[in-house]
Amino acid sequence: MKNKSPIAWRIVSLILLIGWMGLIFCLSQQNAEMSSDLSGGLIERVISFLFPNISADALENIIASLQFSVRKTAHFALYGILGIFSFMTFATYYSLKLGVRFILSLSVSMLYSVSDEYHQTFVSGRSGELRDILIDSLGALTGIIFALIIYKIHKAIKNKGSKKMKKKQYIELTDTLTQRLNVEKKRSEELKEENSFLNKELSQLKERIIALEKQIEEKPTETEIEAVPEVEEKIPEKTPDEPSLSDGISEGAKIIGKIVLCSAEYCNRLTGADASANAKELVNLILGRTEVAKAEILRLSALQIDPAERKSAMERELNEAEDYFKSVMAQKY
Repeated sequence: MKNKSPIAWRIVSLILLIGWMGLIFCLSQQNAEMSSDLSGGLIERVISFLFPNISADALENIIASLQFSVRKTAHFALYGILGIFSFMTFATYYSLKLGVRFILSLSVSMLYSVSDEYHQTFVSGRSGELRDILIDSLGALTGIIFALIIYKIHKAIKNKGSKKMKKKQYIELTDTLTQRLNVEKKRSEELKEENSFLNKELSQLKERIIALEKQIEEKPTETEIEAVPEVEEKIPEKTPDEPSLSDGISEGAKIIGKIVLCSAEYCNRLTGADASANAKELVNLILGRTEVAKAEILRLSALQIDPAERKSAMERELNEAEDYFKSVMAQKY
């Protein structure tokens, strides 16, 4: 992807370029007498400043001898600055190769020199000269080369700073990734241990549920007891090792078993191969809600209320626990 040109810098450079072209145009618009007075006046001020006691004749001779050189030097300097502004403008077009920008800058300066000399042919006492075009072009070339050198130096300094910054960022990123990797390894080990613990607990719960269901199936119903009253008299009292389960406790045991199985299933899904970053927190939420549900079921089992109402309350607690587990799973990321 190519870099976008800095619009603000391009606009400023273009304003400077057009403004300097306007200044050159205004200077070329002066007739021969005004142009001579301008250059002569400039020489006079400089000489008078350097040599305050110089005579008028000597000053006039110096002005006459230097005026041609000063005028041509002015041509060179004016177009040198024009070349700098021209290169500054095209330098902002990053989509162009540097050589193309150089040629465009020089072409604009030379074409403006040609148009300026042609413009002078319409000014009184002035003329267009090939010699001036060559001087102007040489000045523009010098200015462009100077601007190009500055541009290269600036770019080299910027790239050097950018490389240092990239190296520093690479080292920081490497350290961060290493720390993150160590944290992830540690978390993975913790999740494996928790998964192993949950699997073991799930197996124990399944065995307990099977034993409870078997014990419930073996308990005689009230109808069977009424049909054989004489057997009831012969049934010995149960020892403490053989506890009697009421209907509420039996129903509660089944509901607790379902809640525990459901909880273990969701915990296994959270701590599996695709365990998320917040798996540990979600597992704790599920286990906490499981304990709350178990406590509520045990409370309902001990209440002396209508069996149908108690069963409905237990099933409602089971449904609420399952809905909570599902909402916790939705937080996985």
